Amino acid sequence: MKIAIDLQSCQSESRRHGIGRYSMAVVREMIVQCGAKHQIWVLLNAQLNPHTLAEIRAELDDILPAQQILAFQVPTPNDASNSHQAKQCAAEYIREYFIEALQPDVLYITSLFEGVNDHATTSVGAFSQQTTVALIQYDLIPYLQQDVYLSNQEIRYNYLKKIEFLGKADQVLAISAYAKQEVEQALGLEPQRVVNASTAVAPHFIDQQMTDRQNATQAAASLASFDLEPGYILYAPSGFDVRKNVPGLVRAYARLPVDIQQQYPLALVGGVHESTKTSLRALARELGIVGQLVFTGYVSDAELLAFYQCASLFVFPSYHEGFGLPALEAMTLGIPTIGANRTSLVEVIGLDEALFDPDDSEQMAGLIHKSLTDEDFRQRLIRHAKQQSQAFSWQKSAAVTLAALEACVQASDKQSVAWRGLEPDSHTYTRLINALKALPLSDHDKVLVANSLAHNEQVLRQA
Repeated sequence: MKIAIDLQSCQSESRRHGIGRYSMAVVREMIVQCGAKHQIWVLLNAQLNPHTLAEIRAELDDILPAQQILAFQVPTPNDASNSHQAKQCAAEYIREYFIEALQPDVLYITSLFEGVNDHATTSVGAFSQQTTVALIQYDLIPYLQQDVYLSNQEIRYNYLKKIEFLGKADQVLAISAYAKQEVEQALGLEPQRVVNASTAVAPHFIDQQMTDRQNATQAAASLASFDLEPGYILYAPSGFDVRKNVPGLVRAYARLPVDIQQQYPLALVGGVHESTKTSLRALARELGIVGQLVFTGYVSDAELLAFYQCASLFVFPSYHEGFGLPALEAMTLGIPTIGANRTSLVEVIGLDEALFDPDDSEQMAGLIHKSLTDEDFRQRLIRHAKQQSQAFSWQKSAAVTLAALEACVQASDKQSVAWRGLEPDSHTYTRLINALKALPLSDHDKVLVANSLAHNEQVLRQA
């Protein structure tokens, strides 16, 4: 089976976040598991950050031949701006033609919802109807809360366009059982079209667990620049937008006895917009706990690991998650972890005793207090964390993904018919040209289109 993998998520802004880390980790494991059984081709975007091309090639160098990593070209700029809509459509057509010309048995898209602020180009069925497509879906939070996340009309247009593409995919893999249910119910997809592939933590969270005094000392030393000592309540690093319920956590923290607050400050790890920080500080002053809140800002992976290792308790009060990776990261390191009894956190944390109502600050505070002071309960959380975290692995996620792709191909009657030789297939190529001609492109845009077609033809000839 020939599998094409769209890995633009490791080139776009997503590469700095969980989506990028997920994409690279699961793709590496898929390549390893395939061996000689399947042939994998990785597809990148030549118009995105050029440094990422070399980085990804280096990342995969030990397991994938360089000639099986291809970079297509599309006309730019083609981001979410209304002024770029025609060029965005042209980019979608050209990318899909490029993929069809490669003639994969299946295309796997590691992140469909890209291209808002950059030139990442993703689509399903915009031009090609003959490519079998599977994709991973992380969550539908913007779709379900459009008044919060889609108030900008350009972003809304592009997001809903991606939703239409999502509905055309032959197979949808979900990041959690909850995300699977969310896709089925919100978009009306048949259950057999959606598979829970789950996820896991980055390898260094397993490889660098704190196992001796030297590691503990090193982790504590890395906190010095944040004016923080080991032994605190941790929230990290999941963002500060409304659904994360950080104000709810602050209110619950304020309900703790003063001696507990003095012993366990609340560390809020991760980048936060200045206005949000100001609002949280104002809330803390109102509650009389401003001196107990520590904002770290962005931290490196090594610093994040240290923050987890030195925490007395990890609290995840979010209302809505596609998965909730920070909770799993903390549990993998054996940190007592509690969280909201909402969405995917129920399955990730996997212990009813460790869940609270995120709208009930008194209940949240009570569980925080119990987790810090009841030693029997605390040890139960630690034992559970280590056991529960073993249920998630990249090996499992990759195996499920590959099995889903195999089943998808077996069930599909699509067959790529685009050019795959020295001359374009007359019908498909003519259809592409006619589709491009129908777009309101400027003369300059037409030159960019011609350049992209020429570049892609050269890449395919060498493939």
